[in-house]
Amino acid sequence: MSPMNPLELLEHETEIAFADLLQAIEGVDERLSYATLQLKPDEYLHSNGSIIGLVQHIACCKAIYASVAFRNVEIKWGDLAEKFDMIGQSWEATIEDLHASHRYWLDAWKDIAPGELDKLVRHQSGKEWPAWEIITLMHQHDQYHAGQIEILKVSLQPTDAPPEHNEAHDIREYCRDSPFW
Repeated sequence: MSPMNPLELLEHETEIAFADLLQAIEGVDERLSYATLQLKPDEYLHSNGSIIGLVQHIACCKAIYASVAFRNVEIKWGDLAEKFDMIGQSWEATIEDLHASHRYWLDAWKDIAPGELDKLVRHQSGKEWPAWEIITLMHQHDQYHAGQIEILKVSLQPTDAPPEHNEAHDIREYCRDSPFW
């Protein structure tokens, strides 16, 4: 087997990270997805503290990073807030969106040549980062939140009550001042 070039390695790491994420949400039903960790006042866990909130956050990040870095900002934060208004607290729609956002993420950087990985692209903050760093950040992001989901799965009890708010609320709360609103 010949060694992987840097792009092949990033693609491989991305596949592994997404598989880890899918494994983490395996067996989660809507009731467990609603279970919410009690956050301290003014604490922010990149979500509302629920599994559904984390999965929506992950999908949202895949979309915004792909759009800003590789797709000339064809999707903006406001667009994502509207999308999550429609998804609401549906676990099934959230999982469908996660898969769609992951496909969008992969398609966004599929045509990068190995020699273009150092090319500067936009980060969602408005700063420029090398393409390889954005790609690496996103697969690390999948694995980071997969670990959180694993802990929430064994720590929380299922509930019929959806979380107080979904990703649309967090987008409006934390991203309204973004250059890509």
